[in-house]
Amino acid sequence: MSNQFYFNNKKLTEKTLLKTDKYFADICQGCIDEVINGDVTVNDKESYFEYNLKRKKEYLKGINRNTLGYLQQAYYIQEGEMIALLP
Repeated sequence: MSNQFYFNNKKLTEKTLLKTDKYFADICQGCIDEVINGDVTVNDKESYFEYNLKRKKEYLKGINRNTLGYLQQAYYIQEGEMIALLP
């Protein structure tokens, strides 16, 4: 598997990928925090926390970089331009 990622014919830098990893990890943590703070209610807190902690760790390890949404966000972080995925 290649460690190089492209979006809109632009190579995404390692610095961009690390920022994007953190961006998505922060979203996972935010999901946990909003339940802890009582802003959101879920049926099974333990499994919800477990799921989000697992995903957070995966993002911080650079896993899941090959999804379209991830690449779109990475491109936005690097280039400052959001490319629409759907017409």
